[in-house]
Amino acid sequence: MNESDKLLYKYFNNKKVLEVGANRGDITDQLLNLKPKLLTVNENCNEMCLELKKRFNGNITIDNSSILNKKRPNLNSFDVILLKEMVNALPFEVYSLLFENCLNMLNKEERGEGGRFDYS
Repeated sequence: MNESDKLLYKYFNNKKVLEVGANRGDITDQLLNLKPKLLTVNENCNEMCLELKKRFNGNITIDNSSILNKKRPNLNSFDVILLKEMVNALPFEVYSLLFENCLNMLNKEERGEGGRFDYS
């Protein structure tokens, strides 16, 4: 296992993970290989949710609610939140709400870790 794989494994293995904007699940598939404790994907598109349900056959939890909803029920639920390419898909005006909601969804212990951003 190379250094990058070790780092990814460290952050995702045996963690409760939320992937925001799962689309067809290409990254979801990679995340499952890292063996998270729980993988929840957030996807607003109903068609994509059906595709994810078929593709992953119960190996993931699908959340079809808006990540921008301030009244999200799963506060303090996740160890890791992945926003891969999600930031680029939303207008700048909603960034603060997006990040505020994500911080509220992180376990309190994980909030001290801070955010990690990847624009590659």
